[in-house]
Amino acid sequence: MDYQQLAEISLAGRTLSREQCRAVLVCPPSRLLELLQAAFRVRERHFGRRVIIQQLINAKSGLCPEDCAYCAQSAVSRADIERYPLLDEAKILEGAFRARESEALRYCIVTSGNAPNKNELESFCRTVRKIKEKVDIEVCA
Repeated sequence: MDYQQLAEISLAGRTLSREQCRAVLVCPPSRLLELLQAAFRVRERHFGRRVIIQQLINAKSGLCPEDCAYCAQSAVSRADIERYPLLDEAKILEGAFRARESEALRYCIVTSGNAPNKNELESFCRTVRKIKEKVDIEVCA
C-alpha cells in the first residue's frame, strides 16, 4: 500500500475505501514510519504544527475490579503502580492550578474502575464545580 497516495486522496477531500482503511489498520511494523509520515501530512494541513497541551491527573489509581489484560490498573495486573482511593478535593484542585500555570488548555481527571460510587460522584462533581469557579481551564473527565 502506498501511504502517501492515501494521504493525497484524503487531502483531495475524497473518502478512503474500506480496503484502504483496512490497509492502514494492518500496517506492518516495518512500514510504520511511512504511515506516520503520510498521516502527518494530513494532520499538518488541517492543524498546522501547533500542539495543544492537556494535563492529566489520575484521581484514583489501581482499584479497578475489571480484568482487562492490557491495563496496568486492572484487577489482574501485576504492574508496580501506586494504588489509592479518590484524591481529596484540595489535591485535584491544586492540580488544576498547576495545569493552568503550565498553560495547558485542558485538565483531564481520570480514575480507575468502571464507575464511581455515589459518594465519589458527588465529591467529584463538587470538585469540578470548584475548578470551574476558580481556575480558567477546560475540564474533561
